[in-house]
Amino acid sequence: MEHNKIDRELQDSYDDQQKWVLDSSLDSRGEIPVRARTGAWRAALFIIAIEFSERLSYFGIATSLVVYFTTILHQDLKMAVRNANYWSGVTTLMPLLGGFVADAYLGRYSTVLLATIIYLMGLILLTLSWFIPGLKPCHEEMCVEPRKAHEIAFFVAIYLVSIGTGGHKPSLESFGADQFEDDHPEERKMKMSYFNWWSAGLCAGVLTAVTVIVYIEDRIGWGVA
Repeated sequence: MEHNKIDRELQDSYDDQQKWVLDSSLDSRGEIPVRARTGAWRAALFIIAIEFSERLSYFGIATSLVVYFTTILHQDLKMAVRNANYWSGVTTLMPLLGGFVADAYLGRYSTVLLATIIYLMGLILLTLSWFIPGLKPCHEEMCVEPRKAHEIAFFVAIYLVSIGTGGHKPSLESFGADQFEDDHPEERKMKMSYFNWWSAGLCAGVLTAVTVIVYIEDRIGWGVA
């Protein structure tokens, strides 16, 4: 009888581990979350999609930035390369600030959310700077010098993208890994697979940016791209 009681207790403990997330996490109502309704691949695939979109956007801009400076903003090659390097350098340094903010103040979730909003603001402004009449580069098809309003909007937009990248890079991958519980055998295996899919999503975003997006910029238009 005592042996059966121990077996039942062990089975109940195993069932609880399978049903509930018992790593001290709480849901939005302050209750222990149900495993089937939270985390794991449900959240991780969404996070991988965000990384794909971020890499697609970033390399879609970075790959053709010098071309845009020389052909649309009519900068000489030396100035165009310098401005592109400034932007690339700021974007590379921003994750240092983003990681500090995430660890010291906001946490990974809030940092990623804020970075996504800033990133989208930059992309929207970048697109509007091509389509809104008052922000277009020129009044006519051909012009020697672009409007000052377009230059300001363009530079504000790409540096908003830099800030957004700084919030994404140090937090997003680890936030995706947090969706899998290390103490749960099945989820621990899923986490190993997650990093493979993460790398696949990242590479797919870069590949799409340097092929499809560049093709659209060249054949259809900058605004559409």
